[in-house]
Amino acid sequence: MVAPALPRMDADLGITEQVTSQMLLSIFILAYAIGPLVLGPLSEVYGRVIVLQLANLFFLVFNLACGFATTAPQMLVFRFLAGLGGSAPLAIGGGILADCFRPEERGKAIGVYSLAPLIGPAIGPIAGGFISENTTWRWVFYAVTIADAVIQIAGLFLLQETWAPKLLENKVKKLRKETGNNALYAEGSRKETVVQKLKISLMRPFILLFTQPTVIVFAIYMAYLYGLVYLVISSFPG
Repeated sequence: MVAPALPRMDADLGITEQVTSQMLLSIFILAYAIGPLVLGPLSEVYGRVIVLQLANLFFLVFNLACGFATTAPQMLVFRFLAGLGGSAPLAIGGGILADCFRPEERGKAIGVYSLAPLIGPAIGPIAGGFISENTTWRWVFYAVTIADAVIQIAGLFLLQETWAPKLLENKVKKLRKETGNNALYAEGSRKETVVQKLKISLMRPFILLFTQPTVIVFAIYMAYLYGLVYLVISSFPG
């Protein structure tokens, strides 16, 4: 949605260099690449829902801040931070589907889930162009923030935990409270401390990324595809 509004943003924020202008778009994608390396592992330690909700709130705050930015550095920082929070669905969504569906059922679920990243870049520039043309570029961010706020509120009531170890841990806490037996514990919960779990979970993506040929090749391929998509998007006229 930002691409068609870039010329107006450049004029309002006093941006004269093409590189800086394109960074307003691309720095969000950079954050999209970094965020999942942290948010995915965190969801396996603290649970899917809490990480997804907090990350979405993080995105909401900094996306709104983009609408109030008055300088290029402010916009770059806010866009990067918003991208970190906005990457949560990409990082955690696949895990939630794996939690909810059996292996033989995941293909259809992932197919439907994958439509959003494909439809978004197609519809976004159209919506962004319409909004910026009829109002101001700031309303591009305000509109996304309003939509995200609705999703955030709905998530508070509709989203439920799906990560099995977290569900088991919650059940144990409930049983401790009901029975008064503090000796109850979930299987495997005593083997590792929270710090150890965090260390293992946060290191795993980097180990896979730099040691597994399949992951390396697929990561390079996806980077190439994303680069092509956003190269086209960034060339849309304002």
